[in-house]
Amino acid sequence: MIAQKKMVAAFVVAATCAFAPAGPASASPIVLVGPDTRNAWTTAQLLSGPFVATSSYERSLALSGPFWANTSYDGNGLANIGYFMSRTPGSDVPSFLDASPGSTLPYLGDGSTTFALLLTDPWQPTDFSHLLSITAWNDEFGLFNVDTGQQYPLFQAWDTRGLTTAFHPTGTYGFYLTNGDGQTWYSTTLDGGRNHFALFQGENQWYLGVEDATYTSFQPADWDYNDVVVRWAEPVPEGGAMSMLGLALLSLGAARRRWLK
Repeated sequence: MIAQKKMVAAFVVAATCAFAPAGPASASPIVLVGPDTRNAWTTAQLLSGPFVATSSYERSLALSGPFWANTSYDGNGLANIGYFMSRTPGSDVPSFLDASPGSTLPYLGDGSTTFALLLTDPWQPTDFSHLLSITAWNDEFGLFNVDTGQQYPLFQAWDTRGLTTAFHPTGTYGFYLTNGDGQTWYSTTLDGGRNHFALFQGENQWYLGVEDATYTSFQPADWDYNDVVVRWAEPVPEGGAMSMLGLALLSLGAARRRWLK
């Protein structure tokens, strides 16, 4: 009977260990300033970006597509961020569709929503991957601490595609991009009412497209958001839960052997 009680006790401890959380997993939740809206889109909307309707007929067509779905200066014009996201053929920019998720992931807001990231766990750093740069400028992309303003460069436009950089600090961080003209854009501010950063959200990862020019640049912005494309994902939780489960099974096995004796 005593052996049986020990086995039951071992089972309770083992079950508790197996299902106890392994500590809070770090995530990359979006901190919004503005409407928290995630909008669906179709590949048919890729070139039906915002425009000013001049007649009731045009207004009735409702051709107000995603704010980032504009004709691109790059290649044959079919190179905005939507083509990359959906892996839609048509762009003649080399390797434009490499590393694309191949789906029409929902995008954030209407171009007037500002946002940042809340990073909480230094033991599980967030990995940022440089997927694409189509730019004539020496762009620098990175994060900045919203509270202190300190910048943390992650990529240069000429960096190898697919390069991944791990970011360890915790806190609230916005994105920034500085172009070769010395202009810097932030995901937490607007430029003429428009954000230079377009955010797409998958199940456990995000894609970010950046526009590096502005209304007054030598070549004005085309708002195609393909000048830099970056991906990051929620850090994978440590294997603590699985380790505890293994320990629990070993404990059960040892208890059973003692009981059988």
